[in-house]
Amino acid sequence: QELVVTLTKQNTLFFNSYPVKRSELTQQVQHALAQQNQEVPVYVRADESVSYGKVIEVVDELKQAGVHYVAMSTRPT
Repeated sequence: QELVVTLTKQNTLFFNSYPVKRSELTQQVQHALAQQNQEVPVYVRADESVSYGKVIEVVDELKQAGVHYVAMSTRPT
């Protein structure tokens, strides 16, 4: 299963299409990784209007959660 974190232009955060609080993201990702191959990439999709800094904050949280590979894309949400 693909793991996807989405950050909308309203700064709403989703993990695999479900809304998630920023404070819960690390735990949700760790749980998903425990059920899969630890080497699976996590895709970060952010609206093009979201600041670079906000995206990097999410990437940093993913790294702290144990994600080894992060792939990013930009698109309107």
